[in-house]
Amino acid sequence: MEALTDNDGSQGDIPTDLEPHVARFTTLVPATVSAPDTRLPEYQRSRLPVVGRAEERAEGDVMKLTEGHDLNVMYICVPPGKGFAQHKHSNWEMLLILSGKWEITTPNGGKVILDPWDVMMVPGGIYHDAKNISDEDAYLAGINPGNVQAQFFFHPDIMKRVAEVDPAAAGSTKSV
Repeated sequence: MEALTDNDGSQGDIPTDLEPHVARFTTLVPATVSAPDTRLPEYQRSRLPVVGRAEERAEGDVMKLTEGHDLNVMYICVPPGKGFAQHKHSNWEMLLILSGKWEITTPNGGKVILDPWDVMMVPGGIYHDAKNISDEDAYLAGINPGNVQAQFFFHPDIMKRVAEVDPAAAGSTKSV
């Protein structure tokens, strides 16, 4: 098989050391910023920034894939019966199911069950949530374009509940 080349026959600057372009799962550090919904018991989870979202990384996290990419990738690990609350993004969000069984719902009664390797594209502006309906911890990857578009905004009903348990956290209806 021949290598693909540009019109001028060159292959561009091909790095010989590919390691700087790799995010190793074993070296990921949990996000230091927790979303307001995590104050509620049914929304406990851990979030592992993979690409982008430098502002959520722990001090000393030397992850290489933080800047210069118009993409955010976050691994989310959720215990059985837990999930994340109704929220929306300005732009699309892709949910890539890595393990477990997930129930995705919308406030208008929309519901779908996703299994490992299923992918769902949630359009921008659509409130949605996810719940791990497996018997063990489950992972998904949340993928969003850009930095500003990756911000998410919680449904007002969720923020009212957050305000009851943590008024300070309820002061922010969004997280980045």
